[in-house]
Amino acid sequence: MFGRFGGITAVVVILSLIGSISFAQAPDPEVLARIEGPLVPGADDTTGMTLQELMKNYKVPGLSVAVFRDYKLEWVKTYGVKDVESGEPITPDTMFQAGSLSKCVTAIATVHAVEDGLFSLDDPINSILTTWELPENDYTAIRAVTPRMLLSHTAGTSVSHLRGYAPNEFLPTTLQILEGGRRSNTRKVVVEREPLSKYNYSSGGMTVVELALEDATGNSYPDIIEEYIFSPAGMKQSTLNNPLDPSEESRAAYGHNSKGERMEFKYKLYPELAAGGMWTTATDMALLAVDIQKSFRDGSGNILNKKAAEELSYRPILSVSPTELSSSFSLSYNLCEYSELYRNKAPLVVFTSR
Repeated sequence: MFGRFGGITAVVVILSLIGSISFAQAPDPEVLARIEGPLVPGADDTTGMTLQELMKNYKVPGLSVAVFRDYKLEWVKTYGVKDVESGEPITPDTMFQAGSLSKCVTAIATVHAVEDGLFSLDDPINSILTTWELPENDYTAIRAVTPRMLLSHTAGTSVSHLRGYAPNEFLPTTLQILEGGRRSNTRKVVVEREPLSKYNYSSGGMTVVELALEDATGNSYPDIIEEYIFSPAGMKQSTLNNPLDPSEESRAAYGHNSKGERMEFKYKLYPELAAGGMWTTATDMALLAVDIQKSFRDGSGNILNKKAAEELSYRPILSVSPTELSSSFSLSYNLCEYSELYRNKAPLVVFTSR
């Protein structure tokens, strides 16, 4: 189970692991034992390690775990500290940078806009954009790029990962990011391979979607997410503020490096909001998953109807070659349908103070 945490080389040896717990009902002892107890055989070289040992092994100073099952949040438990120097403990209210989980939220918001009749997932993206245009080239002449392709990382767009910005840097605007302008630390977003020919992770494509949502609704991206996602899901501790407001910053986990040292800056800024700019808690992400589960079940979620929710699990078929087809990731990067598939298995939301 913790093998999925293994890719998170967080921070520092934990000297104490006093847990803070919040729950609507008492934790299931079996589930708690699976989280805190030794890993089962086959998990790799961490087999047999307990949660406390794993945190020490991977130098993770603290983490927050939310457990949800059968369409409800069951409980939240936190471990360790959010700042290795101050020793301030993580609590259920501690905010973490969600990273690419922001992309899942972007996908849900886009499907919401489709549900509202603003555009179709299969419309050419340039028919939605009004303040900028994705450059046309020989690849787009073969097949026009659509929101569905951008959300599933099959549009062939550039800029895979983000570097972030120090708090003392001038932040680029969305248009400067898309154009690779002088303030942007990423290159211009363009289509660099035939759409639907290959899965290619693209944070740049998500920034295109961000602008398309703003153009289609006439609202800022943070306002869109507040109206479409945060408010109806009850995500009261989530934000797209970059930088954070003072009240939010006091609840934020520090960033730490793989040597167990606190970073020079508390956190990096990500003006690419749709791709990686969200701050949230394990509790809020569990609430979002539960709401989408309800939409998958019978359309009773507050964010999407059943038909719209099902769009999230659509996986475009890729033309790898004239004789070979392949399936890609879904619009929600497979996150939403996984939460539904394992709804009876006590799925977790886990954040670490990286």
